[in-house]
Amino acid sequence: MHDWPGTFSDGQSAAAQVARVRLSARGVEIALPGGETLLWPHEEIFSTAPVLAGQPVNIGLISQHGARLHVEDPHFAAALVLRAPKLGAKHRHWRLLKPMLAVAALIAIFIAVVTFTDFSPARIIASQIPEKTRMLFGERLIASMTRGGKTCSNPKGAQALKKLVLRLNPHDEHGAFRVRVARLGMLNAFTVPGRQIVVSDKLLQFADTPDELAGVIAHEMGHAIEIHPETSLVRSIGLSLGLELMMGGAPDILREGAEYIVQMSYSRRAERQADDWALKLLKEAAIPKKGFAAFFVKLQKKRGTGEGKLGEMLSTHPATQARIDHIRHIAAWPATPALPDKDWKALKGICG
Repeated sequence: MHDWPGTFSDGQSAAAQVARVRLSARGVEIALPGGETLLWPHEEIFSTAPVLAGQPVNIGLISQHGARLHVEDPHFAAALVLRAPKLGAKHRHWRLLKPMLAVAALIAIFIAVVTFTDFSPARIIASQIPEKTRMLFGERLIASMTRGGKTCSNPKGAQALKKLVLRLNPHDEHGAFRVRVARLGMLNAFTVPGRQIVVSDKLLQFADTPDELAGVIAHEMGHAIEIHPETSLVRSIGLSLGLELMMGGAPDILREGAEYIVQMSYSRRAERQADDWALKLLKEAAIPKKGFAAFFVKLQKKRGTGEGKLGEMLSTHPATQARIDHIRHIAAWPATPALPDKDWKALKGICG
């Protein structure tokens, strides 16, 4: 067994003692001048810095505060690390790296949860915004889009629209929806907070059948049921202002409310959710689904033609072939037209 010269301090007195140091399977053996031999178990030895081959070694003992052993011999460090690998640089680096890897793993798990599940801090906050605040904010947005909230209100047309909305949601199962038609100068339909839906007069005229319009309105109802407008709003304004809304405050957050709503677009997941809700509502109302698909097919045909602002709805509700195929893939159900011809004609004339 090889001996190395060293210097030992017990941490109690200022004097240091010359010692002979040996390495054994049990630990570091320290032979003192008076004949006493100390045993430092490998698992209790620590070093404030990594033990590096060819460098002097300065180690301590966990159970003996202040005790130190110093060995200058350049060969001692390598021999010690073989017996106690945790003192080496490789082990030290790994020990420091483990917490960082753990944090990285937690971040990766969080991203995966957000990506592949419905977890969303913005949605959680949005779901807690008081109904009164949602309605107020939605009204403000509609007012900014329609020059004071003026919407088409021909009595017969309004009655026909109400009949269609009640057929899609007869028992207020998802809360009452307020659907209005307004002159907006664009072909679009969108939902604002508080289950309020706006259909442009151009979209109404673009629809050839009440079934097409029913599909569009049912789709917007899906966005409202999933609180997509409120969630997008919280994401847009930031979580701090979202929390203020949740507490019942209604600050003038969006001065350009109309521009925000018109340009707002949802993720593919959100659009699929709204499509699925539309199909569910149409089936429960016994309204044919083919009008829903037909409307998006017509939109696609207008893409890139430059005809008016037909691209507006495509930009906010992208009518991909995959979505059309999804609608067509669902089995048909027994159904009747969404409105009688007389009511459809009245609804078409709601704006005069």
